[in-house]
Amino acid sequence: MGRMSEVSLKGIKSPDDELEEGDRVVGVLSDDIKRLHFVMGSSIDRNIEMCKSLQKEFDGLEESEISEERLTQARQECLFAHLECDFLKSAFWTCVKFEFPELVGVRGVAIRKDWQVVVTMDPSAKFGKALSEFLSSMSL
Repeated sequence: MGRMSEVSLKGIKSPDDELEEGDRVVGVLSDDIKRLHFVMGSSIDRNIEMCKSLQKEFDGLEESEISEERLTQARQECLFAHLECDFLKSAFWTCVKFEFPELVGVRGVAIRKDWQVVVTMDPSAKFGKALSEFLSSMSL
């Protein structure tokens, strides 16, 4: 995983997601949590690449053509990569909530463009609003 303090903020881009209707901006991520976001994203990217590599390696092969040792090793690699991603996601969102204590217990927290931390509109509220707009457009 490396050391977060060694991660340079130069060239690290914030998410591209614009603010959405109903988003409530709580604040902006600190540099340390931006670094953790980068480390988390890098871990996820490595995990995806590893899965693609394993898929290429095993594509078209019968299970009997792959040694038990290699299968065990591949399973273990996948499990460890998954554990690392889960750990980093959990650490990231926990740090966000430590930095913004008002988010503890809140569902629907997101990171938007320019590292803005937002509370998103409840998905059921979005659905209810869309349904209401649809029904009102149907009335004559």
